[in-house]
Amino acid sequence: MTYPELLIALDIGDSETVLSSIIDPYNNIEDLKYNGFYFIVCDDGDVHCFDKNGKEHKIEYIPIDCFAYDSSIVKINLEGIKSIEPNAFYNCSGLTSVTIGNSITSIGPNMFFDCNSLKSVTIGNSVKSIKEYAFCWCVELESITIGNNVTSIGGWAFSHCEGLKSATIPGNVKNIGQCAFSFCLSLRDVTLSSNIEHVGEDAFSGCANLERVLFKGKTMRQIKAMDYYPWGIDDRRIIKAGL
Repeated sequence: MTYPELLIALDIGDSETVLSSIIDPYNNIEDLKYNGFYFIVCDDGDVHCFDKNGKEHKIEYIPIDCFAYDSSIVKINLEGIKSIEPNAFYNCSGLTSVTIGNSITSIGPNMFFDCNSLKSVTIGNSVKSIKEYAFCWCVELESITIGNNVTSIGGWAFSHCEGLKSATIPGNVKNIGQCAFSFCLSLRDVTLSSNIEHVGEDAFSGCANLERVLFKGKTMRQIKAMDYYPWGIDDRRIIKAGL
């Protein structure tokens, strides 16, 4: 594991004044501090928490806005963390890959909003819900692997992911929110399982290159649950029902 310069200083117990002097001048040591602890993403993508004396502490949650606007983060591995508050990685413009391990149950609102270099996301099987705007405006996102235990995808969760070409919604997903995949301009293929109970208004609208939606449900109840033709009013013909 490679620690950034900040952690080298922490490990030898330097003061906050010295810490400030070795951080990029556009950063502020206090920007990394939450309730007396410093949250750091290391080169391997792991998140660590230290006090000012360099003692490492177990992380159970990542605070709200913790790494927002941090362009230095390239990858994230979220293992062993129980919860992440909203906006934690908002607009991390250098972030390219995210792996969410098997300890987190929910991806919160705006978690990776406008991470415009993000290309791949892997979501573990412990995750049950993806909240509103979680990956909205991740315009370079090409690949998503959604864990098998996700049951709901919130509104605008993947909206404007313009590089996304296909989306397979796991079998346990019952609800897809309003505009969840809207304006995914490269999206060509979508598969919806037979367990879908509700697809929100305009969930796939604005997907200009969408060629096929494979819907495995068979009942009219499921088809009627799709509000206002979720792929756009002119694209009703796309539904392929009944496998």
